[in-house]
Amino acid sequence: ELGNISGLNGSLLVDIDDDWLYSGGVNNGIGWNTEPPCGLYSTETLTRSDNASQGTLYAQNLFDQILLQQYNFNGNIQDVVFYGDYIIAALGNNGIQVVNRDIPEETTTLAVDSSLQTQGGFVNKLKLFGNLLFASSRNGGIIIVDVSSPLEPVVISAGNTENIEGLDIFR
Repeated sequence: ELGNISGLNGSLLVDIDDDWLYSGGVNNGIGWNTEPPCGLYSTETLTRSDNASQGTLYAQNLFDQILLQQYNFNGNIQDVVFYGDYIIAALGNNGIQVVNRDIPEETTTLAVDSSLQTQGGFVNKLKLFGNLLFASSRNGGIIIVDVSSPLEPVVISAGNTENIEGLDIFR
């Protein structure tokens, strides 16, 4: 069993950036009722995470345990990446939200819905390559966004209809 870090919550993601450990998002699960109990497998299974109207990202400084931060987002946090002073979060059906780490009131949201492409999308994974953000969407393909001005993101490419569950960049 893993230990517990006081002040950190969330079960969907854990990430490190500089001196900070981040956690957030909420997973779902299914419980199995077997009679008699079977010791060969777990009675719980994780499922895809759901959408939510809000979520919190928790941050703990790794070198000073007193330093804690909380960032509120407009959906269940699926994934995060960091770009300078900004946290960029994938929020499922609520799109992509950018928040300034030092001034959390400075925020913007990029909707990934039918106004952007034929099918709206459940944004679930993010990868950053320089100033280009690649976002995968369960039912909307891959969206590419220029985040060189983080509070004014510019969509470079969108409109695919493939189901994309994950994302990575190979060099």
